[in-house]
Amino acid sequence: MEIRKYLEADWDKIWPMIEKVFRAGETYSFSPDITEEEGYKAWIELPRETYVAFNKAGVIRGTYYIKPNQPGLGAHVCNCGYIVSESARGQGVASSMCEHSHGNQKNYWSVYTCSMEKISGYLAKHPEMKHGKGCLNFRKKDEVDVESMKQVIREALNRK
Repeated sequence: MEIRKYLEADWDKIWPMIEKVFRAGETYSFSPDITEEEGYKAWIELPRETYVAFNKAGVIRGTYYIKPNQPGLGAHVCNCGYIVSESARGQGVASSMCEHSHGNQKNYWSVYTCSMEKISGYLAKHPEMKHGKGCLNFRKKDEVDVESMKQVIREALNRK
């Protein structure tokens, strides 16, 4: 798996993947009736950077963006969105993109679930962890207990 910055020629390959996820209305807050133009603006134009993950054959298997969470004083906090093609799910694409995006951050990164209940298992195993209300704050990439984070993500998605 390789990851590189988005190129304009990638759009025709990633739009069908993004469109399917947005239209499902399950994981992103975009309207299920989103147009391709609106999807392009949301995934390509507004983010600071967009990346694609592809296999050895050059087939794009996933994409992610990274952008400031808020403008102005909130710009030091990033927000990432990840989408993996249906045929590549469960093959480590999202994990690779997530690790890649963390490598782009110099200070810290946070995982927001908006619920203390969702992060309680991680905090039980790592009581020294800096956190907020429903938020885990990582200072270094090597602090991440990946297996426990998978459970946090499952909890956040209401999946077991």
